[in-house]
Amino acid sequence: MSTTVELPFGAQLIGQTENALSAIIESLLAETGVRRDQWIALRVASSTSAQQQITRLASTFQEHPDSAGARLDELIAAGLLQRDGELTQAGRDLINNTVPRTDAVAKRLWGDLPAGDLDIAGRVLRTVLTRASAGAG
Repeated sequence: MSTTVELPFGAQLIGQTENALSAIIESLLAETGVRRDQWIALRVASSTSAQQQITRLASTFQEHPDSAGARLDELIAAGLLQRDGELTQAGRDLINNTVPRTDAVAKRLWGDLPAGDLDIAGRVLRTVLTRASAGAG
């Protein structure tokens, strides 16, 4: 059943969109035993050199580097990441099995939207993220 959302642009629309997208990723991850925040941390770790992982995680989660380090320790304890920052086979398998499923959802959600609209949305979201990260508000 499809429902059109009639909210004006603003915090409520953004928040409800975030909640809906979070629910989708959480349902995809439910069978893996990995939480959404662990998935995000694993994806960041998988695309970042070991030297940059803590910095990128701290930025991604807007947290202190010590907390970001604890996230890496959690991935290591779960057998998804090695101490040297490289993914384990289990980490690679999780990504290889999950990314196609998330890509399919993304294609369903915005695959038919015009490229120009997506470019504009991306620019707007990056601007808002930059401002929010800088503490403007």
